[in-house]
Amino acid sequence: MMSPEVNILQAFVYLLPIFSALACILVLYKSEQVGEKLADKKVLTLLFFYLLCFVFIWGGTFFYVFYPQWFIVFSSVHYLSYVVLQVVFYHITFTITHLESDKFSYWHYVPPFVLAITLLVCSFFIPFEKQLEVVNSRGGIVEGYEAFSTLANSRHLVRAVYSVVYLALGIYRFWRYRKEVDNISADEEKASLNWMYLFLGLSFILLILPFMVVFIPRQTLMDSLTLYVPICLIVIQQVVLCYYTTTGQYVLLYTTEENDEGQETGIQEVYNIADLNRQKFERYIYSNKPYLKHDLKITDITAPLQTNRTYLSTFINRNYGMNFSHFINTCRLNELEELLEKTSNRKYDNLDLILRAGFGSYNSYLRAKKRQQEKQMLKVE
Repeated sequence: MMSPEVNILQAFVYLLPIFSALACILVLYKSEQVGEKLADKKVLTLLFFYLLCFVFIWGGTFFYVFYPQWFIVFSSVHYLSYVVLQVVFYHITFTITHLESDKFSYWHYVPPFVLAITLLVCSFFIPFEKQLEVVNSRGGIVEGYEAFSTLANSRHLVRAVYSVVYLALGIYRFWRYRKEVDNISADEEKASLNWMYLFLGLSFILLILPFMVVFIPRQTLMDSLTLYVPICLIVIQQVVLCYYTTTGQYVLLYTTEENDEGQETGIQEVYNIADLNRQKFERYIYSNKPYLKHDLKITDITAPLQTNRTYLSTFINRNYGMNFSHFINTCRLNELEELLEKTSNRKYDNLDLILRAGFGSYNSYLRAKKRQQEKQMLKVE
């Protein structure tokens, strides 16, 4: 039972990320029960483990602060969760921003597991009283057990390094994705990944947390209100990631399953891509109207046109002076104009016609219209 000296507010704040993570896990479970699958299953699986890490991290932190004797039992699990969280974060970012030639290396997970297992094995040879002394030292070194103390206390420094490295890798992948996406997907709203700016921004701010633990005495940190702000930001970050991933607010340009299947079979379509010309291309586009599919990707039309993605993307850029996304949305805007001109469509409201023209939402239409207007504006040097 919690002692009267324990600050109830402080305890609640430490438990807040756990409550938030469990609530998000419940949302994940509910989203799996819905008939229409909005999110990629692999992304949701990684998100589950990401949230589970928070449960172990802050559960362990709670015991570390209030019940050190129980923290010893979960010390290796806390170490693993605390460090591997950054790898899972990167794995989620990698999956969402996956490009054709990319393949995630599971070697990223090896160092955190090695460190956690090493700590677990060492703990079997260290007396319980000495382990408790290491915990109560709040980052200090226990005489005679210097190596174990250093290993047990290294989690914050390792986490700080991992936070910097994997945030940098995540930002790099997001930058590469933004460069490539307009040549592959015509779903501008989801492909923009605007919410990722908020998520990465929060991650950048939260870099301060592991460094605070490294450079500020832990007892001082625990006794102050300094941790309250980053903990609240962690909750916001969890909610942002959970909402936008469960609602499928992203476009997977390539799935790892598709890449693996192609590599295993070794089968590739061979086309005479030189046969593609404007007449053939426009006949297909205006006859079949593939742009009416709101989540159209360039790979959806390569087979009917007997070409490949790279050639088709270059063909559109050279012949029409725009990328794939801009071209498809121009077709949708033209389609919308035709729908608006028909008297038979006056019974529909504007949003219905926007959706019938192939836009996934009103925001997608606004993005396309704004881009068209910017292209038509005269420039003065």
